[in-house]
Amino acid sequence: MPLTVGSALEINTFEKCRLLAGKSSLANEITWVNILEILDDLRHIEPGEFLITTAHGFESGNEIRQRDMIRLFAARKIAAIAIQIGHYIKDIPQSFINSAEEFRIPLIEIPPEASFKEITRALMNKIYQENTLEELSAVEPGSASFLEAEALEMKSLWNKLLLTKNPKDLQIYLNRYRLSVLEPFFVLMLGFAGQNEKNSGRKAESRVPPLKRLELSVMSILRQLQFTYLLGPTDNRLILLFQPGRIKSDFHNFKTLHLNYLVEQLHDVFEDQIIEGGLSGLHNNINSLKQAVDEAEKALMAKRLSLAGYGKVISYPDLGLYKLVMSIYDMNILKEIYESTIAPLNGYDLSCNGCLRQTLQQFLIAGSIKKASEDIFIHRHTMKYRISLIHKLTGLDPLTPGDAFQLNMGLHVCRYLETLKLAP
Repeated sequence: MPLTVGSALEINTFEKCRLLAGKSSLANEITWVNILEILDDLRHIEPGEFLITTAHGFESGNEIRQRDMIRLFAARKIAAIAIQIGHYIKDIPQSFINSAEEFRIPLIEIPPEASFKEITRALMNKIYQENTLEELSAVEPGSASFLEAEALEMKSLWNKLLLTKNPKDLQIYLNRYRLSVLEPFFVLMLGFAGQNEKNSGRKAESRVPPLKRLELSVMSILRQLQFTYLLGPTDNRLILLFQPGRIKSDFHNFKTLHLNYLVEQLHDVFEDQIIEGGLSGLHNNINSLKQAVDEAEKALMAKRLSLAGYGKVISYPDLGLYKLVMSIYDMNILKEIYESTIAPLNGYDLSCNGCLRQTLQQFLIAGSIKKASEDIFIHRHTMKYRISLIHKLTGLDPLTPGDAFQLNMGLHVCRYLETLKLAP
């Protein structure tokens, strides 16, 4: 059954919340949760939304403005509005309550101590458990939901872009999604990285495969954010194309703000799963779609192997030397690099309980004997001795730029092989 306002209020998270108006409309169905801190631009309110706000900018003394706001909510067929008091308004004005009752809009008061995040998570979980999942389980072959139908069309267009010799011929189809062949773009790849041990006990039963749920969740979130995007074919991960310019954002801000928000929203929905992402570099036009997909895949793989990055989403340009290492698909070549650089150091450390590999890594990071010795708390003469021993064992001098590069490459290859459990 679809989630209604009445059933939502029965969730434990709403235990201390109060229904102030709209009791006659508790059967309103909730299709999405929208969080607005500032009540200024309400043009993007969608039918069926459960609006949560701290009411920043709410004009407590302006009854005309309050009535107009409620009238707009009624026209947009909003499911309910929940206002948290104690931050920007002390109490919800009686005039606003009266207007909500008049237009039959459920109005809920959230106490100051309540958590927006917990309320959002609880509602989204209910939406997917009782609404989306029920709809999908009842779908007959050939009568897919709107989001599923749109996903199929997007994936078909994606495949055409990969196969065509002239993407410009497909511009008419891209227009539907407000995308352009000639504008800069990047590719995001999302996937599950395993169970979230902290919330493993909260796993919800679902008849819909996790990847399908992820696909529908991402599409719903992006639709609410009014983002332009194109969904790619789904295998064991989700892939999307974005054009920052069409979202009035630069590449850096899109990465740091919008993508972090997207992943955070997904974590609220998938409490029992860890979701990670890999991002391609920014490309000039869609002619380089294949290259962007390859970059995003390498970035996601590097994230899963813990080779680079500390956030949930890492980008290909941040991989450093791993960009080169992961482009070498012949494992024999990688093993040759390892054997000629780091293998002798690992052998020495193992036999003598030494730390030459760690010393080399610290020296290459520091860039000088003095700085490296200070960083690992040893005398500079000890550092010089270890550097000379590294030179003797490998035949490569860390003090020489060319040899230092080979040794640095060897360290990256070594770690890469170790994460793949392929190190000799």
